[in-house]
Amino acid sequence: MKDQPDTALRTPASRRISSPASQRLQSVTENRHPRAPPPIPVKSILRNSTSTLSLPSSIIVTPPQDHESDKQTSSSGTAATGGTAPPSYHWVPEQRAVDNESSLDSGPVEGEKLAELRRNGGYKRRNKRGGWWRMLLVIIVVCIVVVGLAVGLGVGLTVGRREHGSQDDAGANTSGAPGNETQGSGPQPFPLGQYTMLTALKNVSTDCTSNAETWTCYPRTIYDPSNPSSGGLATFDWILTNTSSIFATMGSGPTPNEGVPANISISSTDNPLSIAINNQSLTYISSASNSSTARLTFSYTMGKSVFPATSLTDNNVGTQCFFNQTVFIGTLYLSAPRNYPPEGTNSSSVQSSNIQWPYAVEVTQSSPGGEDSPACYEYMNGVNRDRITTGLTAQPQNSQCSCDYNNF
Repeated sequence: MKDQPDTALRTPASRRISSPASQRLQSVTENRHPRAPPPIPVKSILRNSTSTLSLPSSIIVTPPQDHESDKQTSSSGTAATGGTAPPSYHWVPEQRAVDNESSLDSGPVEGEKLAELRRNGGYKRRNKRGGWWRMLLVIIVVCIVVVGLAVGLGVGLTVGRREHGSQDDAGANTSGAPGNETQGSGPQPFPLGQYTMLTALKNVSTDCTSNAETWTCYPRTIYDPSNPSSGGLATFDWILTNTSSIFATMGSGPTPNEGVPANISISSTDNPLSIAINNQSLTYISSASNSSTARLTFSYTMGKSVFPATSLTDNNVGTQCFFNQTVFIGTLYLSAPRNYPPEGTNSSSVQSSNIQWPYAVEVTQSSPGGEDSPACYEYMNGVNRDRITTGLTAQPQNSQCSCDYNNF
């Protein structure tokens, strides 16, 4: 196709008009450069047509531009209007995110952050696989670390306490620093603990009563040193507990003659056949001239009950006598040796799982004479009845009834 000059227009062929009116209506050309016809608008997609496909509103189709037409149009427009033609428009494809969650329907706006964001795909939610499992794994690891630290600290503290208790125990059995022993969770330092005192009934005195049958001593048999199998064994199960972190032990140093508080209490085990002792305070006594006499001692007043072997009445009913002013004294030596039971003596009859006290022990029960010493009653079917007043004479106040036990 040959280009046509912008200023030359083809003159239409003249037609013969027979009527005068048609000659009168003939057009007169006043300008050599007629205006270019307006462009044909794009056919709307809403019109029903069998040849046109219906496209979604979100898809914008721009027909390709013919550069030659552009040149003609711009040249003709410039020549017709005498102005400058507007710049040509270029089709910019819309970059939509493939993300299903994107809900932006409008086209991009150049030069704005929103358009830039849409061209880059928009906001995308990053769903990392294994997020909850990873968090759960972290929590489990933290719990394991915490439990491990707790167990490690607990074991370390326990071992430390046991080692500390062992050191204190070793020091107590050798020189023993005064007042530095503390009770640990392991083996307790001497003299704390539960012990069995093996003693022998060495002496019995009945001077406080006019009837010797009213005062008896357990086990009613006096030990004969010349015959170790003669009997007389008496056991006492006692528990020693410290009442302070500083308490007396071996090598705690000399004291006055009356002694000092040992910060240790003593109690008997739960045995209905034994003499009941309940948290009696111990006194520590150590003579400056003789360190072997270092001892722990206690005393308290108790009511001693005796069932005489023979009846004190003419009707031969049972009798129970009370010595309500009996003084019980116990002495536990901290270094003095013991020699009872003798070596080779069978003491397996003693049913006790406690540790035997390693040093000398001395126990005494004593009651003064006087009125109501003793006070005896008829005893029937476990009940005390009438008091017995005949056959008993009060003895002097300075008279004594006693039971003496020791293991030396």
